Amino acid sequence: MHSSFLSLIFNNDPFYLASLLILLCLSLLSWTIILKQIIAIRKEIRQTHALLIRFSTSVTQTKFIQYINEYNTTLLSQAVQSTYHELKTLYKNDVITAKQSFTQINESLPSYIAVLMQNKSRSLPTLATISASAPFIGLFGTVSGMIRALYHIGGMNNVQLNIIAPDVSAALIATGVGLFVAIPALVSFNYFKYKEQVLLTLLNKNLFSIQILLHSLFYETNTNEFNN
Repeated sequence: MHSSFLSLIFNNDPFYLASLLILLCLSLLSWTIILKQIIAIRKEIRQTHALLIRFSTSVTQTKFIQYINEYNTTLLSQAVQSTYHELKTLYKNDVITAKQSFTQINESLPSYIAVLMQNKSRSLPTLATISASAPFIGLFGTVSGMIRALYHIGGMNNVQLNIIAPDVSAALIATGVGLFVAIPALVSFNYFKYKEQVLLTLLNKNLFSIQILLHSLFYETNTNEFNN
């Protein structure tokens, strides 16, 4: 029984088989993205919490560099490093003074956070595409399988349910597979978007204190202007 049913699937219409193959590839891609994103977003939030706790204590320039290097994979650390390097470049080229650094930090740091967040979320549109397209690919396979089943039925003189049911059920498998691929992708996409908002809320809540810290450290390192 199982072998005959499997033969109905593998000996089906080429379009039907192609749709199943595409869905299998999409499922593998989807679960690869899901597993990577789960590990990455949990690590990101955990390390961001830890870095913010470090920043909340009395931070010297040496400690600041140590913390940034220790958590250099986090979005916050990368944004702070990029902002700090930009400040140094602008200051070196006399575009800004040390006292003006806070204004520049206020503009640059949120921009870097937004860009880095977008880079870390670049795989999410793929999940959204899979969740939207998989049911239709499955439906296409079902339609193709049903056409084949109806064609066979049309050539029969005596149509019985036990004869046509296997072909119809085999055709409907494609729709089931499409939903099986789409549902985890959709749920995961919404979960990751929620986690993104959690991370952004955490960063925005502490953004002002980070800007003040970065400004004070940058200002103190430029002793020439400080002494003037």
